[in-house]
Amino acid sequence: MSRRWLLALVFAPSCLPVDTRPPPSEVLVRFVGSAAVDKGLVTADGWALTFDEYLVSFGNPTLAGDGCNQYSDAGYRRIFDGRVVEPQKVGLGYALGSCFARGRLANPNGDSLLGINVTEAHKAFVRTPGVDAFNAEPAGTTVWVKGKADKAGVTKTFAFAWRTRRVQLQDCARTVSARPSLSALTGAPLTLDFHFHPEAPFRAHLDPAKPELHFQPFARADDDGDKNGEVTLDELVAVPIEKLGLPPDDLVPPNDAGVTTSPFKTFADYVWVGMFPQLMTYGPEGPCQVPLTTNRPGGGGPF
Repeated sequence: MSRRWLLALVFAPSCLPVDTRPPPSEVLVRFVGSAAVDKGLVTADGWALTFDEYLVSFGNPTLAGDGCNQYSDAGYRRIFDGRVVEPQKVGLGYALGSCFARGRLANPNGDSLLGINVTEAHKAFVRTPGVDAFNAEPAGTTVWVKGKADKAGVTKTFAFAWRTRRVQLQDCARTVSARPSLSALTGAPLTLDFHFHPEAPFRAHLDPAKPELHFQPFARADDDGDKNGEVTLDELVAVPIEKLGLPPDDLVPPNDAGVTTSPFKTFADYVWVGMFPQLMTYGPEGPCQVPLTTNRPGGGGPF
């Protein structure tokens, strides 16, 4: 028998095992941007924030849990423009049972797909490795924001890059202070949305139930730094956490984030580590848990 015929017999469809499992639910996971990126917002201390760019690398949606029978997931990510409010596809998953939804903020890959308004130039930019106070080894950019703040004739610009290589969003709840939410997958299709919150780095409190925004500490960091009107990460690193006068509740991350003592030594720690998990929610406001560490700097960032 020829080798060609032998291979045909080995890989014939009749030789494949029969999948006897019932048809799973098709779960569409979507990214929902924010109108605040276009419209801007005003902080409690009177600064008007506007954004020029907001890019987010998000994906790898999975369905998990002890009662979840996952058939397949989407092992890739996309780069999204945070200004696009229209829900955009992240990926499809297939599963049955009681499942938790998870997602991942991570450095974009070469095969990362592009969301609406995202160009190859954007992709090349966020994939370009760089180092900073949180990343001793070169890494791409997971979240990029560029904008400005205005108050009483004073303008401060900012351009921040979160280079954290991979952050798993897990144990997500649909509402603040709720327990992690399970989806009952019985074979019917389901759509799950993760919402982007551009204001997260400028929140004054770790507790997502306290949405007050501030910018004065950012402006003060530049005033105490080189005073050139541009707020930088290095200027935030130079501000000791004690100088912010934060209440005790804002010194330890909520929702069992994996630490019991404060990981924050500087204002930069508070923004880069403490506020990063609030960038994405499950549904309009549901928090997800993110395992935090106190290691800074590190090759993979603070998570």
